[in-house]
Amino acid sequence: MCARGDLANIFFNRNVSFSQTQQQAEHTARAEALTFTESDKNFRFFLDRPAADDAAGFFILDFFQLISLFFKNIFLMKTNAILTDRVVLGLNRNWQAIATLTVEQAVLRLVADAARVMWIDEDHFEAMSWTEWMKLPVREGDPTIGTTRGPIRAPRVILFRRYDKVPMITPCFGFAGIWERDGGRCQYTGRQLSKEEGNIDHVIPRSRGGANSWENCVLSCKEVNLRKAARTPAEAGLSLRTTPRTPVATPSTVRIKNLHNFPEWQHFLNF
Repeated sequence: MCARGDLANIFFNRNVSFSQTQQQAEHTARAEALTFTESDKNFRFFLDRPAADDAAGFFILDFFQLISLFFKNIFLMKTNAILTDRVVLGLNRNWQAIATLTVEQAVLRLVADAARVMWIDEDHFEAMSWTEWMKLPVREGDPTIGTTRGPIRAPRVILFRRYDKVPMITPCFGFAGIWERDGGRCQYTGRQLSKEEGNIDHVIPRSRGGANSWENCVLSCKEVNLRKAARTPAEAGLSLRTTPRTPVATPSTVRIKNLHNFPEWQHFLNF
């Protein structure tokens, strides 16, 4: 079990004793849960805390708020945006990739003992606690988090201890979602667009009662959209290449891309 006092030592460089309140919190805290919000690319992880009337629950909440505050103000970065970029791959307990996280998000879950760090050496894998991970020597070239104890390796892959599902994700309605559904192609000309060239066209113009919905919105190049104006495609001499529909939900695993080309991720994304 990872001791929260170890993290306090990082921040305050002294031993902090957590009394029976912390032990009660450990006993009553349940497994982590997973929900989805548009504001966090459909992923938001949190701990399922005890009931609001439990003093230990308030203690845990305040403690994690304090941790988050110190992450934003005390931790130093040796690589560009290491705390704010999504450079950590999250696995469910069945070792399936389900999410990408920032280092801050990952460490909060490691400290709470809701996850393990994956130590990966070629084809050898070992799930380690945060306490064990902190003791590993930093190798040349390792991304690190600077602390008052010295540098600690930044995790690349973490394993959730209890969560065993693969979330199904539907793109959020908006330009990014329509771009993804339509494959970046103008739905009138079929031309592949850059994001600067495209915008959303309402098939039935809103001025004529058209809905702001998946079924009435398509990706269009700006020139065609300007020419179409407040007319229907038939009135403008245009035809749709596909019928716009609400996109189907897909497993989060297939949506994860190794944009940074981390070799540690490839073990879990090659399918």
